[in-house]
Amino acid sequence: MRILFLLLGVFLVCTSCAKSEDAFFNETSQKWLLVKMTGSIVYSETTGKDMAWQESLIFNTDGTFIKSRTIEGTEKEAFGTYVKKDNKDYSYLELEYTSGSELKASCGQSETLSIIGGNLLVGSWNICDGPRLEYKQSNK
Repeated sequence: MRILFLLLGVFLVCTSCAKSEDAFFNETSQKWLLVKMTGSIVYSETTGKDMAWQESLIFNTDGTFIKSRTIEGTEKEAFGTYVKKDNKDYSYLELEYTSGSELKASCGQSETLSIIGGNLLVGSWNICDGPRLEYKQSNK
C-alpha cells in the first residue's frame, strides 16, 4: 500500500511541475513580439527597429487573437481565432482571420506559426517568397 501512495505522490509532483505546450497557450493570455525578419535574399535578416514593420500578437485564453502591425507610424489590427495543432514532429498554431486579413502572413487560407522550443514562434510565409517571421514572448 505504501508503494502505491509513493507512486501516486511521485506522479502528482511530476505532473504538477511539468508545463506542457498545451498548457502554455491555455493558462493566460500571452503577448508575442516580432523580433526577426529574414528574406529570401542572402544577408537579408533584420531585427528590431530595422525591420520593415513592428508587430505583436496577443493570444487570449478563449482561443482568439489580436495582431497589431505598425508601419511608418500607422497601426493596423486584425482579429481572429487560433487552434494549437500537434504533428508527429512538431506543434503549431493555426490562425484564422475574422477581420484585418490584409495582415495575414501566409500564402494560404490560414496563417501557421510553428512552436519552437516553447519560446519561439516561426511563421511559414517564407515558403511562398514572403519573409520568415520570428516572434518571442513579451515579458509585459
